[in-house]
Amino acid sequence: MKKIYILFLLAAFSVQLKAGKIERAYEALEVFNYFKAKELFDKVKDKDIVAAPFGLSVIYGRNDNPFYNLDSAFHYILQADSNYLKLVPKGIEDLHELDVDSMRIENWKDSIDRKVFEKIAANPSVSLWETYINKHFDSPYLQQAIEARDQLAFAFAKEKNTADAYQFFIQTYPNSKQYYEAKNLFELRLYEEQTSHETVVEYQQFVLTYPNSPYLRTAQDSIYNKVTKANRIEVYERFIEGYPDNPNVEKAWKNLYKLYMVDYSPERIVEFRIDYPDFPFVADLMQDMKLALKTYLPFSRNGKWGFMDTTGQILIAPEYDLVEPFQEGLALAVKDGKVGYLNKSGEVVIPFEYEDGESFKQGLAVVMKQNYYGLIDKTNQARLPFTYEVVGTFYSDLAVIANDTAYGYVNREGKVVIPPTLEFADDFQHGFAMVELDEKKGLINELGKLVVPAEYQWLENLNELGLARAKKDSLYGLIDKNGSVVLPFEYDRIGEFQEGLALIMKQGKYGYVNSQGEIVIDLDFDFKVEALVWGKFHESYVKYHLKEKFGILDTSGAKVFPAIFQDVGEYKPNTFVAVKKRGKWGYSNENLNLVIPYQYEVSRTFENERGLVKKEGRWGMINKKENWVLENRYAQIENLGDSLYLLKHEEGQKLFHLSNDKPFQEQYLQIKVFNQRYLSLQTENSLMYYDRERKNYIQAQKK
Repeated sequence: MKKIYILFLLAAFSVQLKAGKIERAYEALEVFNYFKAKELFDKVKDKDIVAAPFGLSVIYGRNDNPFYNLDSAFHYILQADSNYLKLVPKGIEDLHELDVDSMRIENWKDSIDRKVFEKIAANPSVSLWETYINKHFDSPYLQQAIEARDQLAFAFAKEKNTADAYQFFIQTYPNSKQYYEAKNLFELRLYEEQTSHETVVEYQQFVLTYPNSPYLRTAQDSIYNKVTKANRIEVYERFIEGYPDNPNVEKAWKNLYKLYMVDYSPERIVEFRIDYPDFPFVADLMQDMKLALKTYLPFSRNGKWGFMDTTGQILIAPEYDLVEPFQEGLALAVKDGKVGYLNKSGEVVIPFEYEDGESFKQGLAVVMKQNYYGLIDKTNQARLPFTYEVVGTFYSDLAVIANDTAYGYVNREGKVVIPPTLEFADDFQHGFAMVELDEKKGLINELGKLVVPAEYQWLENLNELGLARAKKDSLYGLIDKNGSVVLPFEYDRIGEFQEGLALIMKQGKYGYVNSQGEIVIDLDFDFKVEALVWGKFHESYVKYHLKEKFGILDTSGAKVFPAIFQDVGEYKPNTFVAVKKRGKWGYSNENLNLVIPYQYEVSRTFENERGLVKKEGRWGMINKKENWVLENRYAQIENLGDSLYLLKHEEGQKLFHLSNDKPFQEQYLQIKVFNQRYLSLQTENSLMYYDRERKNYIQAQKK
């Protein structure tokens, strides 16, 4: 019994001793005696499982003592917090006496969380944030820590900028705000890394390996662009055959079709159908066939232009500032000051993006962009870059180009085959072109080789006879394509060849030379400068000038009419020829008999059994009986062929057909030849047509 009592006293003493140390520890802590407080807390921390850890956490959590260590502070506040739940009511009361309760513990824990957060934020790293997130899992700053970690990790991934780096990020941080951006960057870098050499093989391998990639279409488009870069029929054939699953196959077919359709004629469409039976757009083909059979006539209404057919039905609504006739299946149009091109369905197949342009010729069109000219094909691909001030028409598959300093030549592939180093260059004709070097002129061939030295003051291109007129030492002669002299340089003038003969003049006398350089009509005639115009043979006859009189020669040099007239008109056998004497014009037959007296101010040789004459300042038409077919009331009369005449006067223009007794009643501001069959008739507000075959008018139907 005595032993039990002693044990009880020892236990009571121990409790009193422990309680005293905690109280002294808190008293020391209150006066900032950290050494004493820490020593006391350390002695009782294993027994006082809340008050002592809390006190130690406070010491380690304050930066005004040498024990400052936030990791230790956090370690002990976690102990205090978790042990608090184990206390019995008596223990909680004891804590209250030390001014410690659950709220104070929680607040201090939050304070430690904040201090650790701020410390890491001052010098952050992904690993530190990871540690914080794992240890401080119930911190009020946890979400901020997670976002800071994710942002820093994403920045590291972006700095590396590799597919592996982005993949690691999205796998490690699937809930991050940067996840989708990282995913997109991963897909991009994966694509870029897998296709870094930009080869067709790489792109195709990417398509096969990553069928779900958002860059699948980009890879497929790259294959298309690489394979079809040359923009030729054969490369589109190769693409269609080699990549049947590529989504650009339809586009390839359409571009192949555009390039094949040089003129969109029915014959060409049939050829295409035969050559490409697998063409998938058969309905479009049939529609083009239908449209190809239609004649498209430009018309205007209220200042806007469109197209109608030969019945007046509107095919393309008038909504353009200007249109040109269809050529090779496309029509140039102008809208809002820009040039584009339409097909016969009225679709804009080449957008309105050019400042100037020309109609298509043999599959190419000259257009201007940013004040410079280039070439495009029917797929709107630039065959020649927009860097030139001049781009000419193709002859012999070569076209003149010029920059601001020199001339050169380009081929249909858009390749500059003769660099712009020439002072001047003309179009190729018959395989050769006149060029200028050092202010002298010569001829080059299609390889750019100077085959006729640049030694002439003046030189023209070769004509259809293989000859060129040239000037050297102020005299004219003829040379061939090799530069050989066909006619010596001893003439003052040489006219153009026509019907195998050319006028030559020396010392005021002229005659004619043939293509072999042989003088076939002696220089017996008196030269006038105007002879270079009227001194050309036409249908085997030409007028000549001798002793201030005119006559008619044939190609043998025989004088069909002697030089007895003041002037003569064009000679035509078996009709009345216009002749002039004593200041008046009349008509002679081929036997030199005066059949209509000299009474007109001007007359023209008879055509269609009619003659055009001018009397009292106005033009009219007479027959062989000298009767007026058209009274002389017109400012001008022009023969349009097929017995149709254009009558012009100050009030407007009319048409007259020999089958009618009178001119047509309709009057127009202007009448022009549209093509061999149609005439365009311009009124104040519209444009209509006259069909020469059907002899009827065509006007756009009203809406």
